[in-house]
Amino acid sequence: IFIDIKERKIYVINKINLESYVNSVVSHEVFPNWSDESLQVAAITARTYAIHLRDKAIKNKKLFHIKNSIEHQRYNGKNLHKKIEDAVTKTKNQIIINKKDGAPILAMYHVCCGGVIPTHCAGFDFEKYPYLKRTKKCTGCQHYRRYSWQKFFAYNEIIKQLQDIVQK
Repeated sequence: IFIDIKERKIYVINKINLESYVNSVVSHEVFPNWSDESLQVAAITARTYAIHLRDKAIKNKKLFHIKNSIEHQRYNGKNLHKKIEDAVTKTKNQIIINKKDGAPILAMYHVCCGGVIPTHCAGFDFEKYPYLKRTKKCTGCQHYRRYSWQKFFAYNEIIKQLQDIVQK
């Protein structure tokens, strides 16, 4: 762990081995009862995504490579599932690369898409990442409890958040 202070913010950065990181991420992103093959695909995908983010952060001279949040990947420490550990070990150092430039692909993934159709997402560069372009609604996870959800906000809370954004 190292600590850095920049622009009146304190950053506590955990530097860990890639395979240990992938082990933790996969154990918190998938279900351990998935097939061995599915767990191996999850390990390769999570590793590829992590390396893509690392390379992008290095190129942009960022202080750290990956945010520990659902914005990037969630790292929660030790994996407690032997089956997931085996999948990570079997796929050690394996990533998915783009044939054009040999760079790791942007291997975005999720346990539940909520039926989002990526081509309807504004501001995403599908020319650069054509393999992420899906034009039909996914139905593979429609029975998952997080497929459809609601969140209620007080009117005043929304107004305050918008005012904070405008003031920045």
